[in-house]
Amino acid sequence: MALHRHGQRRLAGNDAAHARPVGALRDAVDRDDVAATHVACEAIVEWGADRNSRVGASAYLVALGDRLPLYLRASGHALSLSEPDPSGTFRSIPRMNSTLCKIHSLYAADGLPIYESRVAAAVGTLVEMWRRDTGRAAQPLPPMLRFPAVGNQLQRRVRRAFPDAVDPGVLSYNLGSEIATAGRWASAAVRVGLLMEETLRRSPSERFVAWTGRHGAHAPRARLAAFVGALFMAGYDPRCMVTTTVDA
Repeated sequence: MALHRHGQRRLAGNDAAHARPVGALRDAVDRDDVAATHVACEAIVEWGADRNSRVGASAYLVALGDRLPLYLRASGHALSLSEPDPSGTFRSIPRMNSTLCKIHSLYAADGLPIYESRVAAAVGTLVEMWRRDTGRAAQPLPPMLRFPAVGNQLQRRVRRAFPDAVDPGVLSYNLGSEIATAGRWASAAVRVGLLMEETLRRSPSERFVAWTGRHGAHAPRARLAAFVGALFMAGYDPRCMVTTTVDA
Protein backbone atom coordinates (compact mmCIF):
# COMPACT_ATOMS: atom_id res chain seq x y z
CA MET A 1 0.00 0.00 0.00
CA ALA A 2 1.27 3.45 -0.91
CA LEU A 3 -0.46 5.11 2.04
CA HIS A 4 2.58 4.98 4.31
CA ARG A 5 4.74 6.74 1.70
CA HIS A 6 2.28 9.65 1.68
CA GLY A 7 2.53 9.72 5.47
CA GLN A 8 6.31 9.98 5.35
CA ARG A 9 6.20 13.19 3.37
CA ARG A 10 3.50 14.78 5.52
CA LEU A 11 5.20 13.88 8.79
CA ALA A 12 8.47 15.39 7.69
CA GLY A 13 6.85 18.81 7.55
CA ASN A 14 4.67 18.46 10.64
CA ASP A 15 7.00 17.14 13.34
CA ALA A 16 8.57 20.46 14.20
CA ALA A 17 5.23 22.28 13.94
CA HIS A 18 3.67 19.91 16.47
CA ALA A 19 6.40 19.42 19.03
CA ARG A 20 6.47 22.79 20.81
CA PRO A 21 2.69 23.41 21.13
CA VAL A 22 2.06 19.80 22.18
CA GLY A 23 4.64 19.87 24.94
CA ALA A 24 3.51 23.30 26.08
CA LEU A 25 -0.15 22.27 26.14
CA ARG A 26 0.36 19.13 28.20
CA ASP A 27 2.66 20.92 30.60
CA ALA A 28 0.22 23.81 31.07
CA VAL A 29 -2.75 21.52 31.68
CA ASP A 30 -0.77 19.38 34.12
CA ARG A 31 0.14 22.55 36.08
CA ASP A 32 -3.44 23.85 35.86
CA ASP A 33 -1.98 27.02 34.35
CA VAL A 34 -4.97 28.73 32.73
CA ALA A 35 -3.07 31.42 30.85
CA ALA A 36 -0.45 29.04 29.47
CA THR A 37 -3.15 26.54 28.44
CA HIS A 38 -4.94 29.25 26.45
CA VAL A 39 -1.68 30.31 24.79
CA ALA A 40 -0.86 26.72 23.81
CA CYS A 41 -4.38 26.13 22.48
CA GLU A 42 -4.28 29.33 20.45
CA ALA A 43 -0.98 28.21 18.90
CA ILE A 44 -2.71 25.02 17.78
CA VAL A 45 -5.72 27.00 16.54
CA GLU A 46 -3.41 29.21 14.46
CA TRP A 47 -1.71 26.13 13.03
CA GLY A 48 -5.10 24.51 12.39
CA ALA A 49 -6.48 27.58 10.58
CA ASP A 50 -9.70 28.19 12.52
CA ARG A 51 -11.91 29.65 9.79
CA ASN A 52 -14.14 31.88 11.93
CA SER A 53 -12.77 33.01 15.28
CA ARG A 54 -16.16 34.46 16.30
CA VAL A 55 -18.01 31.14 16.23
CA GLY A 56 -15.34 28.46 15.88
CA ALA A 57 -12.72 26.95 18.15
CA SER A 58 -11.33 30.26 19.40
CA ALA A 59 -14.73 31.45 20.58
CA TYR A 60 -15.33 28.22 22.47
CA LEU A 61 -11.91 28.34 24.13
CA VAL A 62 -12.57 31.91 25.26
CA ALA A 63 -15.97 30.88 26.63
CA LEU A 64 -14.37 28.12 28.71
CA GLY A 65 -12.17 30.70 30.41
CA ASP A 66 -10.58 29.43 33.62
CA ARG A 67 -12.21 26.02 33.14
CA LEU A 68 -10.06 25.17 30.10
CA PRO A 69 -7.40 22.99 31.84
CA LEU A 70 -10.07 21.06 33.74
CA TYR A 71 -12.11 20.63 30.56
CA LEU A 72 -9.14 19.24 28.62
CA ARG A 73 -8.35 16.76 31.38
CA ALA A 74 -11.96 15.58 31.53
CA SER A 75 -12.36 15.36 27.76
CA GLY A 76 -8.98 13.67 27.47
CA HIS A 77 -10.19 10.95 29.81
CA ALA A 78 -13.40 10.49 27.77
CA LEU A 79 -11.41 10.27 24.52
CA SER A 80 -8.81 7.83 25.85
CA LEU A 81 -8.33 5.00 23.36
CA SER A 82 -7.67 2.53 26.16
CA GLU A 83 -10.86 3.40 28.05
CA PRO A 84 -13.14 5.79 26.14
CA ASP A 85 -16.52 7.03 27.37
CA PRO A 86 -18.38 3.75 28.01
CA SER A 87 -21.73 5.30 27.09
CA GLY A 88 -20.46 6.19 23.63
CA THR A 89 -22.27 9.52 23.80
CA PHE A 90 -19.34 11.72 24.86
CA ARG A 91 -21.68 14.19 26.57
CA SER A 92 -18.70 15.68 28.43
CA ILE A 93 -17.62 17.14 25.05
CA PRO A 94 -20.38 19.60 24.02
CA ARG A 95 -18.50 21.22 21.11
CA MET A 96 -16.33 19.80 18.35
CA ASN A 97 -15.00 20.84 14.98
CA SER A 98 -11.82 20.09 13.03
CA THR A 99 -9.75 22.61 14.98
CA LEU A 100 -11.01 21.54 18.40
CA CYS A 101 -10.33 17.95 17.39
CA LYS A 102 -6.73 18.97 16.66
CA ILE A 103 -6.43 20.27 20.23
CA HIS A 104 -7.87 17.07 21.70
CA SER A 105 -5.65 14.94 19.49
CA LEU A 106 -2.45 16.84 20.23
CA TYR A 107 -3.21 16.83 23.96
CA ALA A 108 -3.75 13.06 23.93
CA ALA A 109 -0.75 10.86 24.63
CA ASP A 110 -2.12 7.69 23.04
CA GLY A 111 -2.40 8.58 19.35
CA LEU A 112 -5.99 9.85 19.17
CA PRO A 113 -6.24 10.89 15.50
CA ILE A 114 -7.36 14.26 14.21
CA TYR A 115 -10.75 13.54 12.67
CA GLU A 116 -11.30 16.02 9.86
CA SER A 117 -12.50 15.90 6.27
CA ARG A 118 -9.46 14.20 4.76
CA VAL A 119 -9.16 11.56 7.46
CA ALA A 120 -12.92 10.89 7.27
CA ALA A 121 -12.76 10.46 3.49
CA ALA A 122 -9.72 8.18 3.59
CA VAL A 123 -10.98 5.95 6.40
CA GLY A 124 -14.44 5.69 4.89
CA THR A 125 -12.90 4.68 1.57
CA LEU A 126 -10.71 2.06 3.24
CA VAL A 127 -13.80 0.61 4.92
CA GLU A 128 -15.63 0.49 1.59
CA MET A 129 -12.65 -1.19 -0.09
CA TRP A 130 -12.64 -3.83 2.66
CA ARG A 131 -16.40 -4.36 2.31
CA ARG A 132 -16.05 -4.97 -1.40
CA ASP A 133 -12.99 -7.20 -1.06
CA THR A 134 -14.78 -9.39 1.49
CA GLY A 135 -18.17 -9.58 -0.24
CA ARG A 136 -19.93 -7.30 2.25
CA ALA A 137 -20.76 -4.40 -0.09
CA ALA A 138 -24.47 -5.25 -0.21
CA GLN A 139 -24.79 -5.48 3.56
CA PRO A 140 -25.76 -2.55 5.81
CA LEU A 141 -22.84 -0.45 6.98
CA PRO A 142 -22.18 -1.41 10.65
CA PRO A 143 -22.39 1.52 13.10
CA MET A 144 -18.82 0.86 14.30
CA LEU A 145 -17.56 1.35 10.73
CA ARG A 146 -19.71 4.35 9.90
CA PHE A 147 -17.32 7.29 9.57
CA PRO A 148 -19.27 10.42 8.58
CA ALA A 149 -17.88 13.02 6.23
CA VAL A 150 -16.89 16.44 7.57
CA GLY A 151 -18.13 19.62 5.93
CA ASN A 152 -19.50 20.18 2.46
CA GLN A 153 -16.51 19.35 0.26
CA LEU A 154 -17.92 16.74 -2.09
CA GLN A 155 -14.47 15.69 -3.30
CA ARG A 156 -13.78 14.37 0.22
CA ARG A 157 -16.50 11.74 0.29
CA VAL A 158 -16.48 7.95 -0.01
CA ARG A 159 -18.73 8.28 -3.03
CA ARG A 160 -15.96 10.16 -4.81
CA ALA A 161 -14.21 6.79 -5.11
CA PHE A 162 -17.28 4.53 -5.02
CA PRO A 163 -20.40 6.31 -6.32
CA ASP A 164 -22.67 3.47 -5.20
CA ALA A 165 -21.25 3.21 -1.66
CA VAL A 166 -23.45 3.47 1.42
CA ASP A 167 -23.48 7.10 2.56
CA PRO A 168 -22.03 7.25 6.11
CA GLY A 169 -23.61 10.64 6.75
CA VAL A 170 -22.16 14.10 7.38
CA LEU A 171 -21.09 15.92 10.53
CA SER A 172 -23.03 19.17 10.42
CA TYR A 173 -21.89 22.55 11.71
CA ASN A 174 -25.50 23.77 11.93
CA LEU A 175 -26.44 25.74 15.03
CA GLY A 176 -28.78 23.81 17.29
CA SER A 177 -27.11 20.45 16.69
CA GLU A 178 -23.75 21.17 18.31
CA ILE A 179 -24.04 18.67 21.17
CA ALA A 180 -25.23 15.79 18.99
CA THR A 181 -22.58 16.59 16.38
CA ALA A 182 -19.85 16.75 19.03
CA GLY A 183 -20.80 13.31 20.31
CA ARG A 184 -20.76 11.78 16.83
CA TRP A 185 -17.47 13.53 16.05
CA ALA A 186 -15.79 12.30 19.23
CA SER A 187 -17.07 8.79 18.61
CA ALA A 188 -15.69 8.79 15.07
CA ALA A 189 -12.27 10.00 16.25
CA VAL A 190 -12.04 7.30 18.92
CA ARG A 191 -13.24 4.56 16.56
CA VAL A 192 -10.68 5.58 13.93
CA GLY A 193 -7.98 5.44 16.60
CA LEU A 194 -9.05 1.97 17.72
CA LEU A 195 -9.27 0.76 14.11
CA MET A 196 -5.78 2.10 13.42
CA GLU A 197 -4.39 0.38 16.52
CA GLU A 198 -5.90 -2.94 15.47
CA THR A 199 -4.69 -2.53 11.88
CA LEU A 200 -1.14 -1.88 13.06
CA ARG A 201 -1.29 -4.79 15.48
CA ARG A 202 -2.08 -7.10 12.57
CA SER A 203 0.38 -5.51 10.13
CA PRO A 204 4.07 -6.30 9.60
CA SER A 205 6.25 -4.13 11.83
CA GLU A 206 7.90 -2.47 8.84
CA ARG A 207 4.60 -1.06 7.56
CA PHE A 208 3.62 2.52 8.44
CA VAL A 209 7.15 3.47 9.45
CA ALA A 210 7.97 7.02 8.42
CA TRP A 211 11.76 6.87 8.77
CA THR A 212 13.16 3.37 8.94
CA GLY A 213 16.56 4.47 10.26
CA ARG A 214 15.28 6.74 13.02
CA HIS A 215 15.32 5.58 16.63
CA GLY A 216 11.79 4.85 17.81
CA ALA A 217 10.31 4.85 14.31
CA HIS A 218 8.83 1.39 14.88
CA ALA A 219 7.22 2.33 18.19
CA PRO A 220 3.39 2.11 18.22
CA ARG A 221 2.89 5.87 18.62
CA ALA A 222 5.27 6.65 15.76
CA ARG A 223 3.52 4.17 13.48
CA LEU A 224 0.13 5.64 14.41
CA ALA A 225 1.44 9.08 13.48
CA ALA A 226 2.68 7.77 10.13
CA PHE A 227 -0.68 6.10 9.53
CA VAL A 228 -2.72 9.22 10.20
CA GLY A 229 -0.31 11.29 8.09
CA ALA A 230 -1.02 8.91 5.21
CA LEU A 231 -4.76 9.32 5.73
CA PHE A 232 -4.41 13.11 5.55
CA MET A 233 -2.71 12.84 2.18
CA ALA A 234 -4.96 10.18 0.67
CA GLY A 235 -8.11 11.95 1.81
CA TYR A 236 -7.49 14.98 -0.41
CA ASP A 237 -9.09 12.88 -3.14
CA PRO A 238 -10.03 9.30 -2.18
CA ARG A 239 -10.03 8.27 -5.82
CA CYS A 240 -6.25 7.93 -5.50
CA MET A 241 -6.85 4.94 -3.22
CA VAL A 242 -8.58 2.77 -5.81
CA THR A 243 -7.07 1.23 -8.91
CA THR A 244 -9.89 2.33 -11.22
CA THR A 245 -10.55 6.05 -11.02
CA VAL A 246 -13.91 7.66 -11.58
CA ASP A 247 -14.40 10.69 -13.80
CA ALA A 248 -15.09 13.96 -11.93
